[in-house]
Amino acid sequence: MFIDQAKVPLRELDFRPILEKANSQSTASTTQTSSSFLDIIFGQRRRCSWDTGTRIFERFSRDSQIKSEYVTPVYRLPAGWIGQGNPFTLKSRMLELVLPDSFCYLPKRRDSYTQRGFIERRLSSIELPALWEEHIWKDAAFGLHIRRSYASTQRDPLSEFDLCQQFVDDYLSSLQLNFRTTSE
Repeated sequence: MFIDQAKVPLRELDFRPILEKANSQSTASTTQTSSSFLDIIFGQRRRCSWDTGTRIFERFSRDSQIKSEYVTPVYRLPAGWIGQGNPFTLKSRMLELVLPDSFCYLPKRRDSYTQRGFIERRLSSIELPALWEEHIWKDAAFGLHIRRSYASTQRDPLSEFDLCQQFVDDYLSSLQLNFRTTSE
């Protein structure tokens, strides 16, 4: 996240995590402003803003003096997944046509995510864990967010560090190969 301090003073930013209890209160206040019928029927589908970056965006997005832009996240469903809430089933797609964006599994804004990550763009041959978030900017790799909070007690930080090093080495090799190919 890059912030222009001339437009957004640091004292206006809140990077504190939301605890589960506070999150349910935040969701409850949001719920009051939307149709209660939708919340009763589709409430389990509602996306909530527990993420710090999302909350900061929502705090300033209505101010016309403050412009924002985001990198494109990579979102892939697990291969062969046909579980509950699969956004690609015909039933879910038809339902999401009439639901507001906050109740949809996939954002309605065109090109707000991509299913083509680093491997599909031949930027790396290393398959990354699903919890690691890949981000694309102008059809190139922008960033990798290694999320540590989810299932952290069941994860091995040393093996993840090794995998991260392998990925960086592989990515840098692909950049050198691409540079050589375009230079020749």
